[in-house]
Amino acid sequence: MTMYRGESGRGLDGELGGMKPLSGDEITAAFSKRDRKALKLPRSLDSIEWGDITYLSWLHPDGSKWFMVYNPLGELHGLVMEKVEAAGSSAKQCSLCDTTNAGDKIAQFVVRHALNRNITIGTSMCSGLNCDDYVRGRKAPSIAAFSSHPTLEKRINALRSNLDSFFIRVLF
Repeated sequence: MTMYRGESGRGLDGELGGMKPLSGDEITAAFSKRDRKALKLPRSLDSIEWGDITYLSWLHPDGSKWFMVYNPLGELHGLVMEKVEAAGSSAKQCSLCDTTNAGDKIAQFVVRHALNRNITIGTSMCSGLNCDDYVRGRKAPSIAAFSSHPTLEKRINALRSNLDSFFIRVLF
């Protein structure tokens, strides 16, 4: 089963809207030549609600890899990530959207550094890469928690800032 989630950052005028629609060629070009070998594009780009996502993410059809496309610093980049199953069910926090959730709803994802493939970078994220659903109120976390970002604008800006930081750590 393919899952779609998304975000690409601010528009040119800084609006809170989501990503601009991307073509298959644009998505493919966002990945390194090495990562393109593993890339399987989402089946139907037309069914994605681009205005409702901050980044685009999807699961490889065989379930082995997750793909994420985002535009830190105004340039589109793609990452190939693997989910590391963690034991335990205690509450955890997503490093991207700051959502606190039950342990099975937060997972550790790892990605190879773009400049040195011997370096692996990991971070805790929503296990379905569905941060936009939590930030935009389409899903509620399983654990009630206080948000330090009370407005939609602040939650989206915090998600973008965290995505920028994560992508910059991986790319540079």
